[in-house]
Amino acid sequence: LVYIFTSFFFSCVNGSFVVVVSKIAPEFSISLRMMFVYIGTALTLAIILGLMKSYQIKLSKGVLLSIIGLTTFGLGCCGLMFVGSNYLAGANMASIAIPILQGTAIGGFALYSTFVLKEKCSLLKWVGIILIILGIVFMV
Repeated sequence: LVYIFTSFFFSCVNGSFVVVVSKIAPEFSISLRMMFVYIGTALTLAIILGLMKSYQIKLSKGVLLSIIGLTTFGLGCCGLMFVGSNYLAGANMASIAIPILQGTAIGGFALYSTFVLKEKCSLLKWVGIILIILGIVFMV
């Protein structure tokens, strides 16, 4: 549970930095900001894996294809996030970036667990998903 809360905290901090950087350093292009985010992510992962002596990755064809696919998808997602953050900052609505990011992640994972993982979806869960979507729509 500590790892989950820590990751959510760092996700919020990272999302906040995206907005802050677009305001304090507008000369940074979207591509440059994406590159820094990915370099920071890769360095953090390398440090964590270096500290975990028992963790080993076996590079099979499936692992390499997954890395390429996830990196490509991640770059596209990150690029769109920066474009969206710039628009929000330009409209003086930067403060809603983090709630939208977190609400989308929570709602998306709830839908993923329902449709892909085939978990049972109670009425309360459906109400929660609908409220998340409505919250994001009305916030914007």
